[in-house]
Amino acid sequence: MGIDDISRSEWEVLIRRDGKPFTRSERVCSIHFNESNIIKFDEFVINGEVKRLPREHFKLKPGAKPEIFPDYPPYYKPKPKKRKSPKKRNSSTTPAIQVRAEGNDREEAILEREIENPLENVLVLVDEETGIQPVNIPPIVAGEIEIKPNIPAIPPAPEATWFDEIDTLILPNGNWTKCDVIRKEKKKVFVHISEENGIQIDKTVVFPALMNQNCEPKIVLRGTCCYEGDLVKKTVYNLKEAQDLLEAVHKIKLCGGTGILENPYSKNCDGAAKSLKMIRCDPCHKERKKLRRMEKKEEMIKEKLEQKRKQKNNSIRNLKTSQYKLQEKIKRYRKKIADAMEACRKTKKEVLDKAIKSLPEAQQEAVRSIFDASHRKGPRGRRYTIEWVYECMLMRIKSPVLYAHIRKHKILVIPSETTIKRYLKNYTGTYGFQASLFEMLCQKGKEMSPQKKRGVILIDEMKLTAGTYFDLEALKVGGFVDFGAGDLSAFGDEKVEAYEAAVGQLPGGDPQETAERRQQRNSMKKGTRGEHLGDHALVVMFQPFQGAWVQNLACFLTKGAASEDELTKIVLEAIILLENSGFLVDGVVTDGATWNRSMWTRFGVSESNPSSVHPCDSNPDRRLFFFSDYPHLLKCMRNCLASKKIIHTQEGDVKLDHWDAVVEADELRLYGNREAPRLTKEHIHPDAWSKMRCNLAWQFWSTSTAAAMECYRYQMEDGTGTSKLADSEASSKLCRLVDRLSDCMNSRTPVAALRPNSEMIKTIDEFLNWMKETQDYLTNKMHEAKLKAEKARVAFLAKRNKRFRCAQSNILKERDWVFSESTDVGLKVTLENTKSLLQYLCSDKPNLGYKYLMTSRLNQDALERFFGLMRQSCGGNTHPEARMFVQLFRLLSVYSLVKPLKGSNITGGDMLKTLMSLDDLRNMTNNERKKEFDKRLDEIIDGGDHYEPGHIEDVVARLEDHDYFKESIDEFALVYVSGFAARRSARFTEGCSDCEEALTLKEKDSATDEHLLIKLKTRGYLLFPSNELVNTLRYIEHQILKACYENDLEENFLFLVLDNLEKSSAKVAMPLVGCPLHREQLTKYIMKFYLVLRMHFACRRWNERTKELKKKQRRHRKEAHLT
Repeated sequence: MGIDDISRSEWEVLIRRDGKPFTRSERVCSIHFNESNIIKFDEFVINGEVKRLPREHFKLKPGAKPEIFPDYPPYYKPKPKKRKSPKKRNSSTTPAIQVRAEGNDREEAILEREIENPLENVLVLVDEETGIQPVNIPPIVAGEIEIKPNIPAIPPAPEATWFDEIDTLILPNGNWTKCDVIRKEKKKVFVHISEENGIQIDKTVVFPALMNQNCEPKIVLRGTCCYEGDLVKKTVYNLKEAQDLLEAVHKIKLCGGTGILENPYSKNCDGAAKSLKMIRCDPCHKERKKLRRMEKKEEMIKEKLEQKRKQKNNSIRNLKTSQYKLQEKIKRYRKKIADAMEACRKTKKEVLDKAIKSLPEAQQEAVRSIFDASHRKGPRGRRYTIEWVYECMLMRIKSPVLYAHIRKHKILVIPSETTIKRYLKNYTGTYGFQASLFEMLCQKGKEMSPQKKRGVILIDEMKLTAGTYFDLEALKVGGFVDFGAGDLSAFGDEKVEAYEAAVGQLPGGDPQETAERRQQRNSMKKGTRGEHLGDHALVVMFQPFQGAWVQNLACFLTKGAASEDELTKIVLEAIILLENSGFLVDGVVTDGATWNRSMWTRFGVSESNPSSVHPCDSNPDRRLFFFSDYPHLLKCMRNCLASKKIIHTQEGDVKLDHWDAVVEADELRLYGNREAPRLTKEHIHPDAWSKMRCNLAWQFWSTSTAAAMECYRYQMEDGTGTSKLADSEASSKLCRLVDRLSDCMNSRTPVAALRPNSEMIKTIDEFLNWMKETQDYLTNKMHEAKLKAEKARVAFLAKRNKRFRCAQSNILKERDWVFSESTDVGLKVTLENTKSLLQYLCSDKPNLGYKYLMTSRLNQDALERFFGLMRQSCGGNTHPEARMFVQLFRLLSVYSLVKPLKGSNITGGDMLKTLMSLDDLRNMTNNERKKEFDKRLDEIIDGGDHYEPGHIEDVVARLEDHDYFKESIDEFALVYVSGFAARRSARFTEGCSDCEEALTLKEKDSATDEHLLIKLKTRGYLLFPSNELVNTLRYIEHQILKACYENDLEENFLFLVLDNLEKSSAKVAMPLVGCPLHREQLTKYIMKFYLVLRMHFACRRWNERTKELKKKQRRHRKEAHLT
């Protein structure tokens, strides 16, 4: 029940709620009030009988308070106050009739006068101000009303008016009655009582007492609506008009409402229809239409929802049906599979081999693996043939994602990645030449024809991101300059002798001096940090003249580009190793870099001597030919013209403006067809990136460009072309000549291959003659210009009578170049060697079996594709790291190794068997380093006098007294890492409970302040290491920090830390962890784990500092340019 503001403060005292105040939205349940204080019915007296009408909402009597609290203790319950009995009053001589309708807020009326009609015993209850009958209150019968003698009578009016005669009005029918209402002023009320839906008042006319002759009666319809329509007069002046008003109200037809139970009447309803023909008023009529539209809309929505519900139910029913059918289908298929598997188990090998005999060999292996897997319950214990492992290894190398997908979804029965890695592990991913690779090539070349074993060597560099990493297999820090083992003795004494003999044939070569340099080229000199970090990878590749295969021979990690000495020795090593493996090397292909040209010079190659003596063949007819990558030469020709702007030839000037003129003429045709649509400003004036693009250089020297020049020059003669192309004849001829030369030097099919005495040979000779004539022309022109300048200088000095010596030294020796010295020499050597190699391969003596030469095998396209694959495989970074590069290099090398040639007799399984049976030099070296590492760990653990765990603090104090190196150790981080070491070492305790307790804190021990970082980070699963373990790692950490500050990071940094530990253990024994029986073994594992972990951290920190240093250097360079 709600409370008002006055009662709220009183009730807060009565109801104990810990001082919580009441709000307007709160209610008090009726069980806390006496029944006598709750008004649940409205009582009326009709014909002497009391009628009770239930109330929809209960009401409290004035002054009611909550008094009943069943859950409170007795002393909490407030004591109710007893009401005093009413005082006795003397009744008046003129009693008045007073009826009080109990339980209504605003209806309180005093009805006087008896009823003089058939319903003469009925009194009516109306509001004294509005004349509105209270809802659901029936009329009151006068026979049973309560007489209150205390109410005084209304005093008479001062003067007579027609209002005094209003009682003489004739009632329209018997349902009308009249009564007086007396409170503040006297009112005459005429009420119409309807019996259609029970006894109720539907029409009321209230005449107020007149102050003058006019009167404005109030008309109330249905007990709620004050009628203000035009059907009756608003003002009454006499008794006749009052009678007419009463008749007019009687004739008013009440509004029938909207006819809808939820909203029976409109808010604007005045209670009356406009005419007898109409059922309802206009507001109710509009409201009815609105509600009917809403009902129809709701019905439509319900119909749609019902349709959707039916559709959803149907779809669910169909899905359940289809699901049931599918489940039954799955059961049938499972039964078929089980039957098929059972049949497979019973199938004999001979029957299976006969059934799959017509399939290819690879599919036969797949079927055999499936049938073999059907005999086993799970993936464990399966056995694979070597041929099937070979096929799976190729799939794994080509696409690791696809391999994982096939294994995850059980599309084929394939071995796990761990098994594949075990096969690949024999060929280690290291820098330098490896004996296992050349043993595989020897095995592979036994089944190849001699024509497929002859080819050239490709050499080029690739930029890497400098960084360090710790190689767990080799136990060394990687990322430094690495040229391999540098010792050919592992390949045999014959190769060493051949190498020394080949070096001795070089100009100025000394075998003894070279051997010493080879031993020292991997030595590390102390210097600034990062000085010897490798940032380039030098790759050596073999490309045959026949066959669609290439083989990576080796990669070398260098800082910058390798020097000419290193390149010379790498080329000699590669040639000797290939020749001894059964392959023949006839040439070396490089780009036009300076160090490569210097390497040519070391072999005695020059413009006049384009080839060198073969280091592995004493036959004078066989030479070692050197080639420059032709696409690279083509780019250099375009870049030289772009920088020079003009080249003077005997036929005219080749100007860069001619290409600009073609582009400008094409740009005038905005939407029309163009003569050279591919030629743009980027081709003519390239930036740093565009200079390296071969396709732009190819289009620059194309026939279409020459045709566009000639077409615009022809249009100029007609007066429609541009005048800039008037002297472009030499430029167009050079474009056509270079385009034909490009076709000769990039043939990829036997039809377009280079053949003896063909038109392509004439094209090569034509270009060589053009270069010779142009160079002679430029040299003579330069000589004439210098001679003229010298004569002018002599005349100038003669005028001043000064002695001089007219020295013409070097004037006749100097000469000018067509493009540049490197480009001219590269073009001449490459073209001459191409002709010589073709003549050697296709000659009758010796008969090598060649009829043509595909000149695309003399460029570096295969090597550039390999570099692109490496960049793509290493992710978004254009420069991969050294570790990632060597890993991918190993996979790609193994792929080309184990894949047999098409048409050869050897199978892939045989190649894989050969790979698995090899013992590589690097594996042997790694095993020796691991043995040495274990041996030194044992010496460190056994050195000195060991202390009991309770005296471990004395060991640390003694160590600090004898060591003058002071470096603060972050105790919180050390304890945190110790917890990680405790978790990793727990599995090596061999089930010893004493060792397990020695790794972590006991239950009775409480964590100290040093364990704060673990407390802050833990979620309940981190381990708290014991003090013994923390002290052991603190002992090791002290020596690691000492090694970091005394030495730079290098390959053997781990063994430098071991040196410090050995020196320290000789003075103070290292603390051990574990029980007396297992503590040496457990401590050894902890040392291994922590040393390897710290090596990884050291390399990572080194890389971070290197990156920060590079960022600072780049920022300083930018700031230097700005200033």
